[in-house]
Amino acid sequence: MDWMFVVSGIVMAIFGLYTLRIAILGLVRKRPLAFSARTSMWFFFLLFLPNFVNLLIVLFSRWDPTMLLLFVLMIVLGFSVWREMKGYLVAGIYDRTLREALASALNKLNVHPQETILKRRSQETITRMRLVEFDADLQAAIREWNGAARLHIEQREHAHLIKPIADGINEYYASTSVKVNNIGFVVYLILGIFMLTMGVVVAFAF
Repeated sequence: MDWMFVVSGIVMAIFGLYTLRIAILGLVRKRPLAFSARTSMWFFFLLFLPNFVNLLIVLFSRWDPTMLLLFVLMIVLGFSVWREMKGYLVAGIYDRTLREALASALNKLNVHPQETILKRRSQETITRMRLVEFDADLQAAIREWNGAARLHIEQREHAHLIKPIADGINEYYASTSVKVNNIGFVVYLILGIFMLTMGVVVAFAF
């Protein structure tokens, strides 16, 4: 269906521009950047929406076990993405620079965390910070090798706390000179160029 290619191509191109914006902001300003993971999640859902609608059309028009299996797999995949893509992502960081930014952000909120390292591996460190003042837990998954981290509040009722924390992190990076890990921004740059190119091709070549 032609409309599927057009919609998918447009979404790809917009996602490519969004990703390029993150890369350019980081590389030009030469500082890490915290941004919402939910935005990327919604782009992911929009990319699959045309195929999802097409599957529904096929399933309502005739019985097809293969299409039903694909439909179920898409539901499971979407649920997994929804669970994983929460909180905020931080690009351009090192372990130390992120911890310093977190400490500054939490201090501005008058929060004194109790830190526990849950898992430390060669490629990832997962840390939980108990925010006693709010009776909440902040989890940070730090991947220093690619300069990226994901932050989220474990308790759903306190999920709103992550935005002021992320804002505080960006304020810290805006006012403090830190060493930047550009690997993540380079990856976003390549991904953005690829998605933008593919979006134009898919939208106008079919």
